[in-house]
Formats: sequence, structure tokens, C-alpha cells
Amino acid sequence: MRHTPIGSRRPGSDEPEGRYPPAPWPFLDTTADASVVVDGEGHVVYANDRMQTLSGYAPEELVGRPIEMLIPVDARPVHRTRRRHYMTEALERRDMGTGIATRLLRRDGSELPVDIALTPLFADGERLVLAAVRDMSDRQALVSALEDSERWLRSEGEVLEQVARDAPLERTFQTLTQAVASRSPGAACAIHVLNEQESTLTLRGSSGLGAELASLIAGISPGDVLCEGADVADVTEEPAWRDVRALATRNGIRAYASARVVKPGTAELIGIVGVYRPHPGHLTPAEAATLQGAARLVAIAVDHDRARSALSYAATHDPLTGLPNRFLLLDRLARILPHRPRGATAHVGIVFIDLDQFKVVNDSLGHSLGDRLLVAVGRRLAASVRPSDTLARFGGDEFVVLCERVADALHVMRIAQRL
Repeated sequence: MRHTPIGSRRPGSDEPEGRYPPAPWPFLDTTADASVVVDGEGHVVYANDRMQTLSGYAPEELVGRPIEMLIPVDARPVHRTRRRHYMTEALERRDMGTGIATRLLRRDGSELPVDIALTPLFADGERLVLAAVRDMSDRQALVSALEDSERWLRSEGEVLEQVARDAPLERTFQTLTQAVASRSPGAACAIHVLNEQESTLTLRGSSGLGAELASLIAGISPGDVLCEGADVADVTEEPAWRDVRALATRNGIRAYASARVVKPGTAELIGIVGVYRPHPGHLTPAEAATLQGAARLVAIAVDHDRARSALSYAATHDPLTGLPNRFLLLDRLARILPHRPRGATAHVGIVFIDLDQFKVVNDSLGHSLGDRLLVAVGRRLAASVRPSDTLARFGGDEFVVLCERVADALHVMRIAQRL
């Protein structure tokens, strides 16, 4: 095939010189991009060596074949229509990044995301097009990673906002477990928090766990296999999982990874974040980073919740006896009285208790012994009141019992006598 000289016009056309450059086949072998030249019928008339690297086809295997052989089957009808439109009507230069996202079908059946620049050519009265093809896998992976990071940052922001709003831990952990599970296909996530009174880890939030598994891991000990903070690629081959292997496989678990949640600034274990996956394999670096990030968020949420609970308790309870204080007593009384129906047969009673000569105890035996006496009195009174009553230290050596649902004054007197 003869090629038009550089700068020539298309025969019979008024196009300015240089509009349709020549087809520099040898030059294409020095370009950085894979290149093919296609004729008006959609057949490949030239392919450079880099096209072989990209597609797996040698140049001689492509020449004379339809360009659609390099297009995934599901995209061929649309590609064929667009190609024909371009060759008959558009036929103008199109640079990288200005076209529609395209996939290249390789010889081994795999697909590559590619970008394509098109340059119209004209040779011997025939319209041709030069397609420069660039592999976008790395760029697409980078874009995907950035989008993934943005989604995680949004999830982190949502969790921290819920913490700042004092949302219940269960709601916060629901948001967090959903975000973590979504980062690994088919995964489930669970968050356990240490119950300080029982020295057990209690399930406080989960996403994707089956009912059986959620029930079985509702409470675990700190020495449990789930708390090791390890990345187990295949639980069926891990010796430590021998006793629970059948349970894991029955619930579709092949891999497990966990991150220990420690109290900020210490090594004290306060929880665990676990990810249960249906396929064997270690976490990817991104998944591992997500898991560690989730553990830090759990630590922040738990620490904040405990601090808030401690502040609330301190504001409503006497620090010496641990009984409700004057503020909590008056608050409960204010909530009870307005909601008491008119003509109700159940009444509210108040028993006021004052310790006689308590000042003498303090002055003669010391405040330390006086404090011990107040604690002992508080415990004795607490053991004598009904579960529905509120015993409060009103101040100094004064205690008050708020009695709900009493029949009459006589009923209140009987309660006072029992004290």
C-alpha cells in the first residue's frame, strides 16, 4: 500500500494541507503506546510490537482480522456501531482521556481497562484510523484505591460524629462494622467490648454474622482464639482453631483476622474487632489498615462512653456512699409528681432521716471514722428499702427515701419503722 506524502490533501477535498498525516508504520514501532491501524471495514492493517505486549497477539495474528476481536463480546455491538459512525462521519482526532472508557480483550481471555487516542489517516483514497492504546490498569487501581480511601474516611467521619453526639455504642458500632465488612467481599465484622464486672468480652455490634455464630460469640473470654489479634489465612489449617473448626466452616468462615482494642495510652485490653471472611487468604494491606483503624475508633468510642458515664454518675451520685445525691433525688421527684393521675390510689411518700449527734462523732473520733459511719449507715438503709424506692444522701448526715406507689401515710410509716 502506498501512503500519502506528509502534508498532502485528501484527493478531491478542500481540506487544508496537514489535516490527514501519512501513515508512518515504521515510526509506530518507536512509540511508547501500543498502536493499530484500522481500515474502513474495521480490519487491522498494522499493529506494532507493543500491541503484542498489551494484547498477547503477535502483529501478524492481528493484521487482516476484525478489530472487534480485541473487544469483549458484550461490548462488540456498541463498539461496531461507534466505529462505523467515526469512519463515516466523525473522523477527527481524539486525544487520550477524551473518549469513553474501553476494555481490551487479551488473548488469554482477561480484560484490561484501556484509553484510546484516535488519529484519522488517508491513504490511496482510503480512510484509515490510527488507534494508540494505553493500559490504564495502574491508574484505575489508583483511582479505585483513592475512592476506597474516601469511602473509609467518610465512614470514619460518621463514626466520630456519632461519638461526639453521644450516640449509643450499639448504633456507632453498627455503622463501623458495616463499613469494615464492606471492604472485604462477603465478609462479616464483629466488635466485642470488655465487661469489667464480669471480665468477659461482650458482643456489642456486628454486621453480616449469622444468627448461630452471633449467639455463640455473644460472650467470650480474653483468652479466646478470637482475641489473639492474628491474621489467620485458613482456619481449617490453623491448629488453634481445631476445636471450633467445624463451627467456622458450618458458618462459611475460612479466614479470620482480628485487632485488639486497647485503652488509649496503655496496653490494657478493652475490646476486639474481628473480620470473618468466606475465602482463605490473608488481609490485603488496605484491609489490614482498615482493621487497625477500626480498632482505634472503637477505643475512642469506648473511652468516650466510659468517660461520659463516669461524669454522669459523678453528677448524680454521692462520692462517699455511692448513693443517689440531692440532684438525682429531686430530678426523680420532679418526673414522678407531674405524671401522677388525679384520684390515684397510689401515693408518693418521703422519709427524711437525720443522724443525731453525728457532729460529736466527727469532732471526737475524726472525719475518717465519721465517713466510715456514713457508708455503713447507707449500706444498712439500702438493704432495707424496697427495690422501687430511691435512697439518697441528701447532704451531711441526712438521708432521704423516696417511696413510690404507697397506699397512704400509714404505709410510709411502716417503711420508716423498718429502717
